[in-house]
Amino acid sequence: MPETSVPELGEWEYDMPPSRENAATKARRYLTEGRVTIRSVEGMRVWAVVRGDGALWTVTVDGLDRRCTCPATGYCAHILAVGLVTAPYQPEEGG
Repeated sequence: MPETSVPELGEWEYDMPPSRENAATKARRYLTEGRVTIRSVEGMRVWAVVRGDGALWTVTVDGLDRRCTCPATGYCAHILAVGLVTAPYQPEEGG
């Protein structure tokens, strides 16, 4: 029977593809790395700049409407990062 060698831990670690961060994890990283800057707040409208991995993106939050200038669709990491430092929209009760 031929002898097979078992790779050392360090040998096979580098053959594995790098894991990809999901948007929520990336948002927390942007926040902890100081990449989120709130530029202005006017009533329910927030304008922020988030330094992503290689570019600056503008995020606007107006009540429940959230938009980012990045090419991602849906709630990207930049929108989620701004959401971590702003209070959620809560409509007034009553009338």
